[in-house]
Formats: sequence, C-alpha cells, structure tokens
Amino acid sequence: MPKGRKHQMLGDVALLADTIIAILVSDAYTLDTADEFRSDITGEMAVITLTGKTVSDTGVFNADDDVFSVAVSAVKSAIFIVKDTGTPATSILLGYVNEGFGFGTAVVGDQPVSWDAAGILF
Repeated sequence: MPKGRKHQMLGDVALLADTIIAILVSDAYTLDTADEFRSDITGEMAVITLTGKTVSDTGVFNADDDVFSVAVSAVKSAIFIVKDTGTPATSILLGYVNEGFGFGTAVVGDQPVSWDAAGILF
C-alpha cells in the first residue's frame, strides 16, 4: 500500500515495537491503492495479531504463522497488514497480500496462514 510505505518512511511505524495485525478480507473489498487506514476497508472476516515479528538484514519483515478464525462463511480475497492503533481511523494499512492462500474460495472456521519464507513485507 503506497500510503503505508509513506508512513514507514516518515517514521510513523515501528514494525517490531508496534502492534501489527493481519486482517483477512472477503471479496466485498475491492483494492484501492488510495486507501490509507483500516476504516477504508470493507469485508473484514477475521483478525490476528502478529507475533514473533522479525526484520532481516535485507529489510524483510516476517512473523510467526497463525490461524484466522472465520465465524461467517465468505469468499476470502486478501490479507491486509496493518499497524493497529486501536482506532480504525488511524490504523495504517501497510501491506496487501492477495496471492498464495487459496483466495477466491468460500471459507468458515479455522484458516491457517503460513507466511512465505520470503517474508510478509519486503
């Protein structure tokens, strides 16, 4: 997300110190690169807080694998990586993942997420 990168460059984000979450969204959301905050997205299906966060010497951000718990069946479309401030209007969208997790299928229940070895953000 371009505005998320801007916030990182301005020093508004400390990936290891800040609370970083991943939000699984349904196909109710359509990507808009002008979106900046959590309040800009629709179709939230489930949220996890990233743990075991690391940043490599080459600038790759990664975290422990986890499980989304989806309560209502919907078609999963993407995952947002977000700096969570506790307020959607100020929680910064940092990244958007829409490949590699079986997107485009209707799901309910536990949805494991195994982050790519190449990292979550790079």
